[in-house]
Order: sequence, then C-alpha cells, then structure tokens
Amino acid sequence: MKETPLPPRSEITPDVRVHGGRGARLRAWRIAEIWAVCALLLTPLSPASAQEPGNPTRGRLSAASLCADCHWTEPGPGYSPVPAAFPFSAVAKTKGMTATALHVWLLSSHPTMPNLILAPETADDIIAYILSLQIRTRPPEPRGN
Repeated sequence: MKETPLPPRSEITPDVRVHGGRGARLRAWRIAEIWAVCALLLTPLSPASAQEPGNPTRGRLSAASLCADCHWTEPGPGYSPVPAAFPFSAVAKTKGMTATALHVWLLSSHPTMPNLILAPETADDIIAYILSLQIRTRPPEPRGN
C-alpha cells in the first residue's frame, strides 16, 4: 500500500491552523455567540415558563404531610424527629443552596432517606417552600443615642 503524502503546509487552507491563534479563537467565539442567540430565540416562551417554579404555600402543606415524620419542616428553629434529618430551615440556609441543588437531591436516592416518588409539581412546591425559608428578616438596626 502506497501512502499519500500530505500537501505542503502552504497549500492548507489558511483557516486551518495546528495551534489555532487569535483569528481562530475569535471565530470560535462568534460561532458560540450565534448558537447562544439561536438557542434564546428558539426557546419556547410558554406561560408555564414565565411563572414561579413552585408554590411555597402548597409546598409547606406537602412537606407537613410527606416530610414531617423525619424533618422539622416549620420555619424557624426546631428539632427534627429523626436526629440525622436536617430541619428544612437548616437545609435552606446551607451555603450555595439553589433550586437545582434541591431538585437533584430530592430525586437522588439516599441511604438515610426513604425512596419517595414525588410528582414534579409537588417536588417544585417543596423546593419553593424550602427556598422561601432562606428569606429572613433582619433585626432592626440599633439607633444611636
């Protein structure tokens, strides 16, 4: 079998570079920008996407019926019936806690947590309730005399 030699470097298209370069990086950024704009334009804007992702009031009721056997679900300090189960207020105040983190945590199985199967709406409501516990009122500032 006879090997075909590669063309000399001068015959390779100028856009093809072994290590890239400033021009290649700029083209890559422009392509990424175009894809990002296309993704934004093609994302459906439905009424469901415009609403809040859950109802904290329904979430509090769901948490009271589904989670309170193990967790302290009420706002403020309290002790969970199962010591290993964190109170919802402590979960809410965990640094970096987001809806995404709670969603992943709720849908993953854990050895210390029962395998609950929640409807997506119920999970969203419970997540909204837990995140609503992050909002805390600050004590009034002391006034100078």
